[in-house]
Amino acid sequence: MKKKIIIIIFLLAIIILGFFIYKFYFKKETFRDVIYDMKDTACEMRGEIHKAERLSLYPKLETANSVKECKQISERLNKLGPLECHLIPDDMGGGPLCGCDEAYGYGNLLNECLSSLAVKTNNISLCNDEARRKEICERDKKPGVSDEYFPICEENLNEDCILDYLVKASPSNDLNIDCNAFNPVVSKYFCLERLAIAKNDMNVCLEIDDQVYQDGCIYNFALKNRDFSLCEKIKDENSYRTARDCRDNLGLLSDEKNKPNESSSDMFEFAIIHKDPSLCPQYEEWSESQDNICQALAK
Repeated sequence: MKKKIIIIIFLLAIIILGFFIYKFYFKKETFRDVIYDMKDTACEMRGEIHKAERLSLYPKLETANSVKECKQISERLNKLGPLECHLIPDDMGGGPLCGCDEAYGYGNLLNECLSSLAVKTNNISLCNDEARRKEICERDKKPGVSDEYFPICEENLNEDCILDYLVKASPSNDLNIDCNAFNPVVSKYFCLERLAIAKNDMNVCLEIDDQVYQDGCIYNFALKNRDFSLCEKIKDENSYRTARDCRDNLGLLSDEKNKPNESSSDMFEFAIIHKDPSLCPQYEEWSESQDNICQALAK
């Protein structure tokens, strides 16, 4: 038995020695580079653990048939940990930290599931359950955070659930939602943009009282309907999407021969114009619903 252990240790030592020789002699890396690579590999491995089970559970967030099932799926996913981890710089000046995406916390997972269930059952009140919001905020509260955290947490959970609901809803769903109650004001703009998509009514965009956000909302509808005349309703030439951008993208990307590379930001527009949700780009932050907006517009 001892002989086997000695042989295993010897083999491991040879492997480690070979690794360092390869890194130092052949790759010409410094000791610091090698340590960084080792830390990065160890960090990424955190995201690989239980990856197959996590990937099999994510689609079930969209198909759950009860609040109980939503809780069970969210609980399990939360325990399995984050999907991706990478080394990131330490803002305090220390060494690199292993950063994992925080978008997969229990509250966000449950919100994603409840918003889908709310659409399926046409019951927006699933997003407004005060007791459930309190329970989630209590669970997700980090040590040392003051009680002022709770009202903000509960409001954010409610609004995030409704925003997710809107990008999944259709005109046949309950869309009696007061976007003016959203806070801060940018959340109100997000709400109106998604409400316009859910109602399939570009006129809702005109209720957005910030020109840049209003122009962005109109731009999306111009793409969705392949309507050059809507481009002319974009007023602010300082908007991130101008009337000229609108006309140029509609003219260029309407031709399937001009399909952009998968990594191109133009894939957002191409997917909407050609009504193909499978082409919608997946953004880094899973909780950000920009990818969901693409899915909704491309339906």
